[in-house]
Amino acid sequence: QLAEMQRHEAVARLVLRELAEGNEELARDLVEEEFGARFRLLVSLVERARAQGKLRHDLDARIGALAVAMINVFLFLTQPMRAAMPEFCCADMAEDAEALLEIVLAGLGAGKGGRDG
Repeated sequence: QLAEMQRHEAVARLVLRELAEGNEELARDLVEEEFGARFRLLVSLVERARAQGKLRHDLDARIGALAVAMINVFLFLTQPMRAAMPEFCCADMAEDAEALLEIVLAGLGAGKGGRDG
């Protein structure tokens, strides 16, 4: 997902700008066109992992997918700042995405909080 955002940086920034500026109708159309199918796939992956007991049984799959997607949005939006301040975190966005994903998945994992823990 992060690589896809980087490949289509202009479109991704347009979508995020429209969302930030409150142009809801255009933003909704752009989000569906550019990200809808990928987000639905992510939701289905979270649902499958939840059904397999890898994630908390009380996890809303849409929230889990949103948490994972927000990692990429955050890294994408902060790319200029991160490039200017290497001490902000790692220099490699893919490595950062993987590290953050591990943290998020640990929090979503079975036996962690909710009724499982």
